[in-house]
Amino acid sequence: MHFSTNLGAEKMAKKETEKKQKNESTAEKVGSFILKNRIIFLTVIVVVVLGVVGFSVYLKAAESKTAKILEEIEKIEFNLTKGTAGLEEKDLQSYYSKALDGLSKYTDKGGIAGARADLLSAEILFRTAKFSDAKEMYINAAKKVKGTYLEPICYFNAAVAYEELNDADNAIDCYKKAVESKDFGDPSHALFSIARILQSKSDYIGAKEYYEKTIEKGENDAFASAAKTCIIQMQIDGKVE
Repeated sequence: MHFSTNLGAEKMAKKETEKKQKNESTAEKVGSFILKNRIIFLTVIVVVVLGVVGFSVYLKAAESKTAKILEEIEKIEFNLTKGTAGLEEKDLQSYYSKALDGLSKYTDKGGIAGARADLLSAEILFRTAKFSDAKEMYINAAKKVKGTYLEPICYFNAAVAYEELNDADNAIDCYKKAVESKDFGDPSHALFSIARILQSKSDYIGAKEYYEKTIEKGENDAFASAAKTCIIQMQIDGKVE
């Protein structure tokens, strides 16, 4: 009888250990997912270039001055890309400085030309960890392309820059602006980011709300799956019902 009791206790202990290991494994996987997906749309410049091609055809006939500025900006980007291929980050500073200097002539312009200069400048600034300047450039660009598919991308990038500055409130505000746009192509990413920030601030109720919105918006994508796991983990931890 005594042996049977010990055996039962051992089985229960084993189950608890396995459960704990499973929970820790789940938490690690979610943590890894969060870190990998707390990223900026650094490929936005490629997206912008594709958009600019269409704009340029029209602008060459209607606004030759704007088209010329766009061509100059594209040259700056081409020279930056061509000149830095294969270089280490430490060797890129002179190229970045030269590009930023060339772009500074156009960042005060309005419309697509000014936004294009702002976006390329912002990416360079972000890469060089000048997050405060980068988020300002992204926000400026967003205002210049208001109502286009580029606006929410700009706000998403600004949000990531705000996170690098540990400014959670402004990061959430920019993520929300991205989500509010019907033209934003990755709403579940932004919603998940809002939930993640709220959870880090111990606002578990708010986090659960946005994880649920992520699930609703993302259906079966990676962010929706991660959101489900996060909710379950918060429930296991007794943070939410």
